[in-house]
Amino acid sequence: MKRALVSLMWIVLVLSGLGLTCNFIPQSAQTPISKINQALTEQAQTSSALLENTTPTKSILNPTATAPANKINQALTQIAQTGIALTDNAPTPETKFMLALTAQAQTATALASQTRSSLTPTPQTEQADIIYYNGQVVTMEKDQPVAQAIAIRGEFILAVGRNEQILALKGPTTRLFDLSGMALFPGFIDSHAHRIGDRNLYGGTTTIDDVLSKTLAEGWTGINELFVTDARLAELQSLAQQNKLPLRVSAYLAVGFDYAYNPWYQAAGIKPLQQFGPYLQAAGIKITLDREWGEQVFFNQEQLNQMVIDATSHGWQVAIHSFSPAANGEALEAYEKALGGQPNSNLRLRLEHTGTMTDAEVQKMAKLGIIGSVQFINASLWVEDASFKKFIPFNEVEHTARWRDMLTSGIFLIGNTDDPWCCTDWRNGFKRPTDPASVVQAIYQGVTRQNYLGIKPAQWQVAQAVTVDEALKMMTINAAYANHQDSILGSLVPGKYADVVILSANPLAISIDQIPAIKVMMTMVGGAARFCASGQSSICTP
Repeated sequence: MKRALVSLMWIVLVLSGLGLTCNFIPQSAQTPISKINQALTEQAQTSSALLENTTPTKSILNPTATAPANKINQALTQIAQTGIALTDNAPTPETKFMLALTAQAQTATALASQTRSSLTPTPQTEQADIIYYNGQVVTMEKDQPVAQAIAIRGEFILAVGRNEQILALKGPTTRLFDLSGMALFPGFIDSHAHRIGDRNLYGGTTTIDDVLSKTLAEGWTGINELFVTDARLAELQSLAQQNKLPLRVSAYLAVGFDYAYNPWYQAAGIKPLQQFGPYLQAAGIKITLDREWGEQVFFNQEQLNQMVIDATSHGWQVAIHSFSPAANGEALEAYEKALGGQPNSNLRLRLEHTGTMTDAEVQKMAKLGIIGSVQFINASLWVEDASFKKFIPFNEVEHTARWRDMLTSGIFLIGNTDDPWCCTDWRNGFKRPTDPASVVQAIYQGVTRQNYLGIKPAQWQVAQAVTVDEALKMMTINAAYANHQDSILGSLVPGKYADVVILSANPLAISIDQIPAIKVMMTMVGGAARFCASGQSSICTP
C-alpha cells in the first residue's frame, strides 16, 4: 500500500512540475502526447499490480479497518484516463499538451487528497486502551525488530514504536504501564503438548482450570493439543462456548494410533481450520506412527500413504508422530506422495519429535519443505531411555535431535515442550516432582541442551543446540505459521491480536547462564492480562 501511495504522490509531483516531464517520457517517443499517456498508464498498471499482490493490512491506527487500496488503484487509473481522453480529442498535440498535463495534475492532486483523508484516522480511533512503554519490545518483525513501546486497543495491537510515538496515542481513558526496561514479546506458542488431554499425568486431582492457570503462568498464550479425540474435542468446545478458554488452543485430531485408523472427523463434519470461537480451532490431523524408539510401527507404508492422502485431499494439515529412523523415513515418503511435487506452503505438513534421523532423511525433509516440531525440554535425556539404547543403532545415536543440522539444511523448525510427557516422572511411578515446562526453561534448554536431571549433555548434543534468537522465533512467528495463524499471531505488528508476554529480562541481552533466572511477569491474550506475577500490578491491567 505504501508503495502505491508513493506512486500516486510521484505522479502529482511530476505533473505539477512541467519542466520535469521530459524525464519520464521514453526516449523513443514519436509524439509527446502518446508517450506521456503510455507512461502514466504503465504507472497505474504497475501500482495496481503492487496492490493486487500485497496482502491488505489493517491500518496502523485502526485495526478493524483495511487500508483503502482500491481508492489508490482507482485514483491512478483515473489519472491516466483523464490525460488519454483529453489528448484523444485534441485537434493538435501542441495545443492540448499543456491542457492534458494540467488536467492530470489537478486530478492527481484531488484524488491524492481524498486518499490521504481516507488514511487519516479520527481522533477516537487514535486513542489506545493500553500502552506499555519504556521497555525492550521484541517484535519478531524484520522491519522493526526492537521497539520501546506498544499500544493496544481492544483485542488488537494498535501501534509499535518509540516511546514518544506511542504515548501520542494516549487518550483520557488510556492505561499507561511503565515497563522500566523489562522485555515484552509476542505471545509464545507451545507447538506440541498434551496439557489438557493428558492432565492426569500431573498427578493428584488436577483440573482443567489448574492446567490452564499453570500454562499461562509459564508464559504460554497458545498451545497445540496433539492428541484430541472426539471426546476431548467436545470438552474443548464446551470450554470455548462457555468462554472458559483463557488461551488459544489448536486441536490436532487423533485418527491413527495403536494399529487403529479412525477418521472420525469426517462423519462429524469438521472442516480444516474450523473455528470454534476465537480461542479454539481444528488445526490438523494427528497420526501416531511409532511407539517409543521403534518398538512398534503401527502402519505400513501403503496404509500410511492412504491415511495422509485421505486427510490432505480434503485440505487438512497432517502432523505425524515419529521417533525412529524407520518411522521418519516412512512419514517422509507418505508426505512426498501427498504433495505430488507441490510445495508444502499450503498444507504445512509437520513431523513431530523427529527423534533420530539419517542424513538422507534430513536432506529429504529439507527438499520437501516439511515443518519439524522439536522438543526443547529434556530432549538430551532421550539417549538415556532403555528403549533408545535397545532400538537405535550405535552409529545413529549422534543423529538424535539434530536441530542444528536441520536448520543448516534449511528445514523450518518450531519449538515445543511435549508437556506433561516431558516433565513428569511417568516412567518411574511419579517419584520425582513435576518439572516446569515454562517458556524460560524451553529457551534455556533449547540453547544449552541441559536437562532437569543434571546429566551433562555430550558435546555432540551441545553442537546441535539452537541460538536464543532461533528459539524465540520457533515459539512465536514460526509456531504461528505452523498453525496457519501467522497473519494474526506470532509477531508484534498493528492489526494482529494483542497476545504478549512480559519477561523480567531480555534473554537476547543477557548471558545464557542468566536465562533460568528470568521470570514471567505478565501473560496477555487478546488484550486481557490472564496471568500477573505476584507484586506486578503496576504492569497488569485490572
